[in-house]
Amino acid sequence: MPGCQDPVTVALSKSGQLHALLVQDQQLLIESALCIAIIDNADDAIIAKMLDGTIMMWNAGAERVFGYSAAEMIGGPITRLFPPDRLHEEGELIARIESGETVSHFATRRIRKDGTCIDVSVTLSPVRDASGKIIAISKIARDITEMLQWQLARAVASELRQKNQQLERSNRDLEDFAYIASHDLKSPLSGINSAALWLEEDLQDSLSDKSRKLLGLMRNRINRMETLLDDLLAYSRVGRTDTAVGETRLASMFDRIIEVLNPPAHIKVRVEGELPMIVTASAQLEQVLRNLIHNAIKHHDKQNGEVVLSAKRVGDFVEFVVRDDGPGILPKFHDKIFQLFQTLKRRDEVEGTGMGLAIVKKLVEHQNCHITVHSEGDGTGTQFRFRWPAVPSSIPAEEPENA
Repeated sequence: MPGCQDPVTVALSKSGQLHALLVQDQQLLIESALCIAIIDNADDAIIAKMLDGTIMMWNAGAERVFGYSAAEMIGGPITRLFPPDRLHEEGELIARIESGETVSHFATRRIRKDGTCIDVSVTLSPVRDASGKIIAISKIARDITEMLQWQLARAVASELRQKNQQLERSNRDLEDFAYIASHDLKSPLSGINSAALWLEEDLQDSLSDKSRKLLGLMRNRINRMETLLDDLLAYSRVGRTDTAVGETRLASMFDRIIEVLNPPAHIKVRVEGELPMIVTASAQLEQVLRNLIHNAIKHHDKQNGEVVLSAKRVGDFVEFVVRDDGPGILPKFHDKIFQLFQTLKRRDEVEGTGMGLAIVKKLVEHQNCHITVHSEGDGTGTQFRFRWPAVPSSIPAEEPENA
């Protein structure tokens, strides 16, 4: 009949429509499963919450970031994660969302279940119903603690590099100044000294005893100033000159020191035990020992005295002891003696610049070691003790080929 459809055609048409619906439903199921898989396997915390802050969804990433399981958090307030000083952020963020704004990469801090505080970057988006009304909020939180620590470490490292460069420039300027002071200032001093000597020679027949004494005193002051300039130069160059490392026979070093110092007959300087052969920065070590032995000789106050050097291996170090039987040093002065320009006696009584022990301390500390003084100041003498690296890390700890 006209207008009537064939039952078979109608059935096929309905079957096609049903198939299309099934395919559409299957596609929705696949998309839904895909979204769930993405959410569950995301490293970031993905959370859904109602406008009052009640948590509706909590993925596995949220458990990894914050330490709480979904069972512990769903149905509870999101502010459980907020530090006390950040509670105000919840109302402010919700107000921004309700105004239609999307909050992206909001940097803040949150508290894990174990009580640790972490830095997070938060992104919030509104969830709307069919009418467009905001009914919930989705939240993605990323733990950025390590990233911020890395950025901070880079910033600190950059700042340290800049400060090290500034320090190197300052050290170079200091060394240049010390050289100028040592060289250019000594020239006029030498001229003054020569003029004083000429005056004394030319006027020797007419000079009074007082004038002769004053000229001698002036020359002594000039010599002291020249020595001070030399010591300042030596102090400024600690660690930057004479740093060559090599095989060192300590016994030979001791002989050289005695030859240079030429101690007076009433002071006996000797070695106790055997002095080992080591690999080290010998020039700096020799300066330390020479200053300590010279200091002991210079301040000795008895008719007959003794200065003793001993050394023994302690692991990769050699422990040195320089002791004497002189007047000693009161404990209250043990720190003062290592300071620049410090002497315990007037310079007219004992000639010196007050730089010797300061140089010793700086040289020893440059080797990452420490020097100590042991004395009661009661006339029983003084003992200086320090360690010195015997095999620096850049040199293999093995016997020298020509040993």
